[in-house]
Amino acid sequence: PKCLNTIKKANSLLVISKRMKTLYAGKTQRRDIKVFHNFPDNRCFPGDDDSMIEKHPFSESNPLILTFIGGLYSYLHKDSIEDILNTVSKLNNEGIPLELHLYGERYPKSFLEKEISKKGIIHHGLVLPLEKKYEIMRNSHAFVIPSSFDHKINQDYQYSFPTKLTEFIASGKPVIYYGPNNTAASNFCKKHKGINVIDTKSQNSIFNTLSRLINDYQNLKSASEENSESIKDTLSKEIILNNFHNHLLHVISE
Repeated sequence: PKCLNTIKKANSLLVISKRMKTLYAGKTQRRDIKVFHNFPDNRCFPGDDDSMIEKHPFSESNPLILTFIGGLYSYLHKDSIEDILNTVSKLNNEGIPLELHLYGERYPKSFLEKEISKKGIIHHGLVLPLEKKYEIMRNSHAFVIPSSFDHKINQDYQYSFPTKLTEFIASGKPVIYYGPNNTAASNFCKKHKGINVIDTKSQNSIFNTLSRLINDYQNLKSASEENSESIKDTLSKEIILNNFHNHLLHVISE
């Protein structure tokens, strides 16, 4: 109650997702709450020299690279990321040219210790300097965003919005969201065509989605390129900063 009282008196109230806006609007009865999503760095968008190997069929020597970037937290990703790792390994064992590359620390270090040792899974750990992220994104074919299906975890985490979500979509490459449907990330993904949303816990659904990614990659990438243009038109750094600047001017003038 003390925190809510402070929030109610604030001159300006900004949140990072529409789901969070709905939450705080209900608790504060404020109708002036503004949503500001994380904007992607301009280096996330496709460049003229980004003609990778997508035009060629995937093979054992040229596998599809599925990528996760960010810390792997047991209290955020468990009951979700394991399904993805196990399914990728299963496909790899069946001779499907697919690898999952994970970049970031694991918290705790014992988290996913068994899964990351499986075939087709490469855990690179923390990558420094952080600018290497953009090179990693250029060398990836698709990205995955897991969100825990655990009800207790999801109760709070559903309002959050991953920084990397707009970055992955901006890349113009396919994105797979795997998590419950009552999250800010899921709501955002469903508004962008070409993003593969799996909101029911099912390794079989992951299997089918990854198989389609391999077999129909060019069409899925074309749809993802349209998403990239949409992000550039609405959530680019220049647009968000300009909107934020105008918002502050409006608040100050009141």
